[in-house]
Amino acid sequence: MPRRKLTILQELRAAIDKANAEGKDVLAAELSQIRHAVRGKTSPLALVPLLDTATSQITKSFVSIVLGAAKDVRVLKPLMRAAVNPANTNYAAWYLWACARYDCSAYLSFFVRFLLTCPEANEAMLSASEVIKAMKGPFAPAAVKGAIARLLRPKLRLEELESQAEFFRVQAAYALLDTYYDQVDHEWKNEP
Repeated sequence: MPRRKLTILQELRAAIDKANAEGKDVLAAELSQIRHAVRGKTSPLALVPLLDTATSQITKSFVSIVLGAAKDVRVLKPLMRAAVNPANTNYAAWYLWACARYDCSAYLSFFVRFLLTCPEANEAMLSASEVIKAMKGPFAPAAVKGAIARLLRPKLRLEELESQAEFFRVQAAYALLDTYYDQVDHEWKNEP
């Protein structure tokens, strides 16, 4: 019989118990703060400062999950800042997956820049590509055309290790093309 997947509250309770057992009082307090937000006792927006001040990546992981489910677009900018924070380099995907739960069309340039500056093809690059694929638009024609051109601009020499990164960029560009053509088609059909 397959094991039941733990809920976020169960995972938090287990993490709090472990932190308490190991004498990590600060971590336990941070996780308890997240637990209060999940239970609805405080606003998820109250967790945003933890993205900068948390003492553990465990805390930041839980915060990103809660903010991703918050259904409040005000969490996007803090999540994007956390994704590019040098302290979170190996954990950027957490914040980008949380962003993927929102329509990030207004932040197209951020995600394109993130894809183009990613040093390697990793989960963060994949998640940024997925955020772009999920964008619904509408886009300003000049902005989307520029983004597509930058994503499709080939590198001078493509090494084997860069082929996956190139795939993510091309995939994102084609998703933008598709969304933009749908937008143009809709505008054309609805002209007076």
